Amino acid sequence: MKKLFLLAIGCIILLSGSYGQSSLLSKKVTLHYTQVNLEVVLKEMGATYQIDFSYSRDMIPMNMKVSIRCNDQPLQEALNTLFTNTNIGFSQIGAQIVLRKNEPLPEKTSNETFLIKGRVTDKITSKPLSFATISLAGKSLGNVTNGEGEFVFKVPTRFMADTLKVSFMGYKPFKISLSLIGNQKAEIALEPDVIELEEVVFEQKTALSILQEALERIPQNYQLGPVKQTLYIRDRTFQDGEPIQATEAVYESYRGRIPDKALQKQMKLIEGRKSKYDQKYADILEAFPALTSFDIGMQPYAVFNADLAEYLQTKNFLGKNGLKFHEYDLETVTHYDGKEVYVIAFDQKEKNKPLYKGKFYIDKQSLAFIHISLSLSPKGIVHATFFGPKVMEKIFGLAENEWISSTDEIHYKQINGKWYIDHISRFSEFNLLKSKRKFNASIFSKCDLVVTEIHTDTIIPFSEQEVASARTISYRQYGEYDETFWNNQNIIKPDKKFEEDFNRINARNPKHGKRLDELISKRLDGKKNRKQKGKTEDLLAEPPTEVEENISNEDNKTARLLDTDLSLTKQTDRFIYLYHPSDTSVIDSIASKLEANYERILSELKVKKLPAIEVRIYPGLEAYHSAINYPNAPAWMVGSAGINKFSIVSPQNAGPEHSYESVMEGVVHEFTHCVHIYLLDNHLGVAKNNDARWLWEGVACYEANQFVSPKILTYLTDGNYPTLEELNHAQDGKVYQMGYLIIDFIKSKYGIKSLLKLITTNGDLAKVLHVSEKEFEQELYLYIRQRYL
Repeated sequence: MKKLFLLAIGCIILLSGSYGQSSLLSKKVTLHYTQVNLEVVLKEMGATYQIDFSYSRDMIPMNMKVSIRCNDQPLQEALNTLFTNTNIGFSQIGAQIVLRKNEPLPEKTSNETFLIKGRVTDKITSKPLSFATISLAGKSLGNVTNGEGEFVFKVPTRFMADTLKVSFMGYKPFKISLSLIGNQKAEIALEPDVIELEEVVFEQKTALSILQEALERIPQNYQLGPVKQTLYIRDRTFQDGEPIQATEAVYESYRGRIPDKALQKQMKLIEGRKSKYDQKYADILEAFPALTSFDIGMQPYAVFNADLAEYLQTKNFLGKNGLKFHEYDLETVTHYDGKEVYVIAFDQKEKNKPLYKGKFYIDKQSLAFIHISLSLSPKGIVHATFFGPKVMEKIFGLAENEWISSTDEIHYKQINGKWYIDHISRFSEFNLLKSKRKFNASIFSKCDLVVTEIHTDTIIPFSEQEVASARTISYRQYGEYDETFWNNQNIIKPDKKFEEDFNRINARNPKHGKRLDELISKRLDGKKNRKQKGKTEDLLAEPPTEVEENISNEDNKTARLLDTDLSLTKQTDRFIYLYHPSDTSVIDSIASKLEANYERILSELKVKKLPAIEVRIYPGLEAYHSAINYPNAPAWMVGSAGINKFSIVSPQNAGPEHSYESVMEGVVHEFTHCVHIYLLDNHLGVAKNNDARWLWEGVACYEANQFVSPKILTYLTDGNYPTLEELNHAQDGKVYQMGYLIIDFIKSKYGIKSLLKLITTNGDLAKVLHVSEKEFEQELYLYIRQRYL
């Protein structure tokens, strides 16, 4: 019979004795408790009691009745007496008594850390061991070695008396007291752990039977409750051997309880740095403007994908079909961390499918997966696609691409009887081919992720303000590596090659880092000091630049790269929405906003029907600016439109220059641009040079009802009227402020048919209205003075 009750379970206590207003006689009280050994408590009290247990299948006590005989005592007094000299506390809420285990106050912790440095090698060959696990024995803190076998490990000072543990597959674990290392560099040589062949006994088990039993043991071996993890991720991408991207960042992740149907997964950025060769990425985006679900490298969300506990919900590769399509072979037994480990090799059967090849390493005693080596099988790699089904690749002209290899190495570690992700390494190599654009590039990507800390006690999800997209990287360090940049965070020690690549990329973008640093600093300061402005003023506060919304046949500045973060899709007859999971709560509001304005705008602009419009909703400014290949864009730039598509920043994360409401107006604004482009039809070529930007922005502002009263525009009240030419090239937001007024004047003076002709002729005033620009301006400002001033 278990004596420690670990779940919050309802229980009824029947108390007898004489009864008064606050006494115990015949009073029925419901108790909810956690980690309370009530039986022991009652024995300590010497009370007369009777306990009846009924157990669930999992041996959890579901009901318990306790009878206690007491003399006439107030309830509060009796409970005080009952729980004196115990570690149980209580509180009364109506007819409920809530019991809790009183935990000792935690020791005061310090943010101070001390640094352990070292190198791990093979004792026999002296070769460095990459990705050896570095940890504190029995603790959730950890790190791994880099490609040169070196590590840096930041340990809180309160653990100075603990033991450092080093583990590596096929080697004997090594332990040493941190006090013995001190300030010295630890040179650790691991000894191979050889298994004699005669010791290998498989006990008539087959590879498949071991694997199936290991899957059944997942609920016992892996953490199903909520878990928070701190993780460090870095990746490098090369094009034709030349480094084009280097990124590293520290995140915190949250995963909810399994098997909740709506499993909550969140990512929070702590710190990061990134360097990208702009020109090379621009070449890739130019060659592949229709990218839909492809990304280079590994995102931090991989920590969720490799979580074996999620097998209970997804069962993807390890599900029934996945097992059926592969063949398995029990190769041998090896050692890890003093444990015997089964090694099971597998490969896909001869099928026209892109399936897998690799090895499972399964602990012989607990049947826990401790390592998985997974790669695309040579038997099916020719069927692997980049952008979805083959038919879609052919439609977009992308089917010439080919995978060369893709491999994941996933390692798990054990803490307090449960197994968690320790680190992941990913190697990918492929060719991107686009013969029509004469583009041919060989791409290689190397990515590493290590979980440095794990928490499972009393954790809650992040707030919406804290949640980051997988691409929300702070560009806040350039130049040589600076260890203080990471504060007390554990990271994989950069090897010489990583820093060389990082610096080579930065050298090609000499001004990029400085400009971006200044922009981010300005934006962060703005967030601290700026009070929220009115929604109309927010949207119209800043001017566009020459790159914002030029109309062109190529792309019209719409986002040319669809981040893989935009993993969710919502489709209606009129719109296709691509959005990040963090925008699930707002996607219906955006859709309702568009649907509510769709018929009105088409009716006013005399358009019978539009093709389905693709709407890309980016989770933040950085993600959006990166997607339009303009990472140093100003913070007011939150949307852009193209042919049958537009992009917008999430109204939940609008940045310092906008509000939720102003971005929702921006959704209608950008959709109106799509209608405007549709009306231009084959006349797009005449609109490249912003020669009618006053009309382009005016129509969108009018249909989005972005009205700014002339009474608050001092240049109008003072009679300093801007010309159309000035509005086309304005750097002070006047083209937005004047937009509604201009279209209101045209409709009132000349009618909707004239407005539509102006749109299709890209603002040819002489041809449509038979007036010069000067005459038009005079009539416009006379109308404004008479109606609004």
